[in-house]
Amino acid sequence: MKNPVQPSTTLTVADPVKGGEVSFELLFDFEAIARAEDLTGRSLLMGLTRRDIDHPAIGLVRAMLFAFLLPTQPEITFAEASTFVTWETADFIWNKLIEAWVVAVPGFDSWLSEQEAWRSHLPDATGSMIPSNIPPLAPLKGRIA
Repeated sequence: MKNPVQPSTTLTVADPVKGGEVSFELLFDFEAIARAEDLTGRSLLMGLTRRDIDHPAIGLVRAMLFAFLLPTQPEITFAEASTFVTWETADFIWNKLIEAWVVAVPGFDSWLSEQEAWRSHLPDATGSMIPSNIPPLAPLKGRIA
């Protein structure tokens, strides 16, 4: 079985080093995600919470971008991939990563909905209840091009 999953999603962002814009194909690849997990020491798939999906930490965006670039940019380093994630681009890049994940993995969108339903009655990490009136993927669906 081949690990990289098609289809991919195109990401076009400003190149902070060379100037101008650069385009990449974001591709879900299980082995690349495992490599990024090893490098960052963070679970990128199994440990994600709804809060991570809705409000990702910058480190998560950088790690996932690195993982989704590796299949098509095998020479890229984590440091290089991280330069594309800035205050101005983090939200846009995260939405493109989610888009690449959704189109590549059948059922991911419904899995997120199931996770929201299951977690809606549990306390979150701060001890407060997750608002049950927030529909699944509401913050993402309107922003994904």
